[in-house]
Amino acid sequence: MIRMNDKSASEYSKRTNIFEEELEKPTIFKDEAKLSIDYIPRILPHREEELVKLSNEFRVIIEHPFKASRKVLITGPVGTGKTAIAKSFGEMLKDSANKRNLNIHYHHINCRRNRTYSLILKSIILSFYSAIPSRGYSPEELLEILKDILIKEKRYLIVTLDELDYIVEKSPILYDLTRLMDENYNAYQYISFIIITKNATFLYNLDDSTSSTLQKTHLKLKKYNSQQLYDILNERSKEAFYENSISEDILEQIADSSAQYGDARYALELLRIAGGIANRNRDLKISPEHVRIAKAEIHPLIKQEILRDLTYNQKLLLLAIVRKLRHEETVYVEISDVENQYKLVAEEFDYEATAHTTNWNNIKDLEETFAIINTKVSGNNKRGRSTIISINDAPLELLEEKLVELLNSA
Repeated sequence: MIRMNDKSASEYSKRTNIFEEELEKPTIFKDEAKLSIDYIPRILPHREEELVKLSNEFRVIIEHPFKASRKVLITGPVGTGKTAIAKSFGEMLKDSANKRNLNIHYHHINCRRNRTYSLILKSIILSFYSAIPSRGYSPEELLEILKDILIKEKRYLIVTLDELDYIVEKSPILYDLTRLMDENYNAYQYISFIIITKNATFLYNLDDSTSSTLQKTHLKLKKYNSQQLYDILNERSKEAFYENSISEDILEQIADSSAQYGDARYALELLRIAGGIANRNRDLKISPEHVRIAKAEIHPLIKQEILRDLTYNQKLLLLAIVRKLRHEETVYVEISDVENQYKLVAEEFDYEATAHTTNWNNIKDLEETFAIINTKVSGNNKRGRSTIISINDAPLELLEEKLVELLNSA
């Protein structure tokens, strides 16, 4: 057993609150929370056009309450501002409603975190009405409760169903909610929707009427380019850091590093971690080396958040691609070989393998929406032209570990 001498014991006793000591040390952060993905800034660079479109679509709700219902679809890859746009618009709409003493309520719910029909309905109701008994209710009962409360309180509800693609295939929630007030011709309307998904493929699982309605107002967000990412980082850095803690060159370095993914979340996380490294080193400014170290710490394709956003089946398919590439030790593997590997992976995780069309759609998602894989057509196959798949930017061993971990915990 190591014993402290009197001197070291005395020094140790003086350091009774190391946390307090750290708080007293200088920091380059003015407000680190301003770099969080949960923070919605007052200004959304390069998304003003979408906010204008939403405002024009929903202005009838303010000008003629209870006379109309609106349904808007927002799609786009990870980190393109879908959630930020909806939440920012929700705050603007609430302000406008309050100025006019209108009983309008906005609620934003993440369907991935509330994965059942009943949980989503209960969340909607509890967001403005706390008197609902705690006993269990069926979705049908909750729908009636929601309808009765809206009519009784003469309250208009605007709901954003974020990441709806996690539940829409398993539940009639969208069909039921969009028809909640459709029983009577010219009936008062009490509810409108903003739907957020990564892409519009979920529309194929809806009835023709609902699908057609959502396609009428569809905001398609594209990935950010380097200049757009710079503008986002510049605005956010003003709120997050003290003056002179970060230079334009550093913002450009992070924007350029993030541009291939077009993901503002990744860019902001890179900035936050680089700032944290500078802080730990007691440096007064973020340096290029801080950014390089931060980039090595958070590979964008292995971020839990991005992999978590994949459906269970997409995780299985990606795991099949990873394992095939590792086994073959080649740059590319053919889609037919991946599908054979996928069947083995599906069996391993006790999942019913899906058909080629579904697999192909998932492969396009992995490439276009998540930017995890690359595909191209090869003419070297003996049987003719074939799609081949690669993963260029992520270490396969680490990617496999993360996928297996997520699949086992699902």
